[in-house]
Amino acid sequence: MNWTALRWLAAMALGLAVAQPAWSQSYPTRPVKIVVPYSPGGLPDTVARVVGQALSDKWGQQVIVENKPGGNGLVAAPLITTAPPDGYTLLVTDGTMFSVNLYTYKQLPYDPQKDFTFITMAARAPLFLAVNPSLKVNTFEEFLTLVKAAPGRYSYGSSGIGSVHHLTTEMMKAGLGLDMVHVPYKGTGQSVPALVSGDVAAVFSAMPSLAGFVKDGRLKLIAVNTEKRSAASSIW
Repeated sequence: MNWTALRWLAAMALGLAVAQPAWSQSYPTRPVKIVVPYSPGGLPDTVARVVGQALSDKWGQQVIVENKPGGNGLVAAPLITTAPPDGYTLLVTDGTMFSVNLYTYKQLPYDPQKDFTFITMAARAPLFLAVNPSLKVNTFEEFLTLVKAAPGRYSYGSSGIGSVHHLTTEMMKAGLGLDMVHVPYKGTGQSVPALVSGDVAAVFSAMPSLAGFVKDGRLKLIAVNTEKRSAASSIW
């Protein structure tokens, strides 16, 4: 298995983009909208709200976060590409919308290179493999043994087909010979609660979506897709 490729794929790099802006020197003079192509509660949503609040404080203008989940960005993209190119409609998303979608959809309603201007890298975060405590495993090795002993029995959740969470788990499955059923959701705001309720057995997700559930014992972290142990391991 190409673990370097897995780490590159799974490290969520969230960027701030806009549809070909033409900003004036007095920008902004009215509220700014940040579109998030995922449901509330996930890392892109969290980053958008933190960045939005900081920008609002700096600009003295309201910054509105609007969630438009679906199709790994296909629902949100037209809101950006059809908006006036004046810098008042921004997008916070991960890299899959501009890279993976090219290979998972026959036709996109946007051109990743021509329709957007990328402003900045807003955040990076590793993905943690979380499981429901009902699995009775405490380590990644125990998880592998459990899943391999019952091919097709266990399922995992993701933020949708083609999402970084989906592809990360599929690479893990392919590299380690696992047979698990994929259950796609519209963001970690749905997939993580599904894991907590036991609808799925495992989920790859960033820490902000998992931390509260881990601290109160409703989820268990068994792995992280980085070369070294995460500093967040203190809450495991």
